[in-house]
This record gives sequence, C-alpha cells and structure tokens, in this order.
Amino acid sequence: MQDTFVEHMVTRKENMAARVAFIFLMITAVLFVLLSVIYPIALIPAIICGGLSYLSRQFITIEYEYAYTNDELDIDIIYNQERRKRVLSVDMDNVTEIKRSWNPAEKASDYTSRSDGKETYMLLMNDNGKRSNIIIEPNDDMINAMKRKYSQKFI
Repeated sequence: MQDTFVEHMVTRKENMAARVAFIFLMITAVLFVLLSVIYPIALIPAIICGGLSYLSRQFITIEYEYAYTNDELDIDIIYNQERRKRVLSVDMDNVTEIKRSWNPAEKASDYTSRSDGKETYMLLMNDNGKRSNIIIEPNDDMINAMKRKYSQKFI
C-alpha cells in the first residue's frame, strides 16, 4: 500500500485587536521609560507594558498547518512564525461526515483563515461517544487524498 502525505498551510486573517494592543502597549512602555528618568518608580509599569506588548505580539500572525498522513489529520498552530503547537490529531476513521458547508449555529472549532470566499469543510467526529466538530480549509490535493479512501463520508 502506498503512503499518502499532503501538507497545507493557511494564514489566518490578521487580528487587528492584537495589533492595536501591541502598538498601544509599546507606546505606553516608551512613555513610562521616559517618565522613569524623572520618577524611577515609573520603570515598573514600563516593564509590565513591555512584557504585555511582547505577549500580544504573539497573536498578531497565526497560521494553521494541516498534515494528512494516511488515516491521520494533524492540525498545528503557528504563532508569529516562531512557535508551533499541535492543536489536534484526528483519526479519519472517527470522522462520521465531511461537509462542504455548515450551519453557523453549529458549535465547531475553527481552524481556517476566516477570509470570505474560501472553501471550508466541516468534519463531524465521534470519538468514543464524544461528538465534536472542526472547520478546516484544505486545498484540492488534500481533499482528493481524503476522497480516495473516505469518499462515502463526503456530503
């Protein structure tokens, strides 16, 4: 049997709230550093604002990487092109349905770019009696690889 491996990267639409928070905190930190020349105690809020701005910077750019290997779909999240974290590993045998469109009222974990006009799919899973849904934005190669083995699950 031939192994199947398809990888796809999706960049989430930029989080403007995180960008605004980063800029605001950096300006505030600089002002407190300047103020600490006169009042040395102002260095404490400068350090706090600097630390918070560093933390908010982590969430400005977020990417999702999908890796489909044989019967497994791995989803990783990459913060600011620096830190990678495995979010989810899905055994495709536990997926009951794969839908092209979904009802926004349905609760689902969203791992897409959140851009308008992109084709997204919802995976409905049943893992040991626990139902969960995820939304992904795969490319054509990944869809074709999934359809080769799991065509009956596509609706």
